[in-house]
Amino acid sequence: MDSYVCSRVYIHNPPGEVDPLNLAEALHAPEGLKHEVAHFREHDAEVDVWVCAVMLTICLVVMAFTAEWLVHSANFVRREANIEEESAFSSFL
Repeated sequence: MDSYVCSRVYIHNPPGEVDPLNLAEALHAPEGLKHEVAHFREHDAEVDVWVCAVMLTICLVVMAFTAEWLVHSANFVRREANIEEESAFSSFL
């Protein structure tokens, strides 16, 4: 647990003046990477935050329904094929 906490602190506040995790400022960084980082710093986002939040919500709802349908279809196949439901605790029952 200590290693995890220390790694999070290091990532968000690395020691020294220069951020060693910023690859765009590295000595041998590609020019394309430097150009893209400069572009992101200078320009605003092309998509509004609320549009992203709505799309994320829609995707989560679709994934939830898909997972639920998958569970129901698996139960249907299990019942039709007379497959017993396995349980890790079946030996205790």
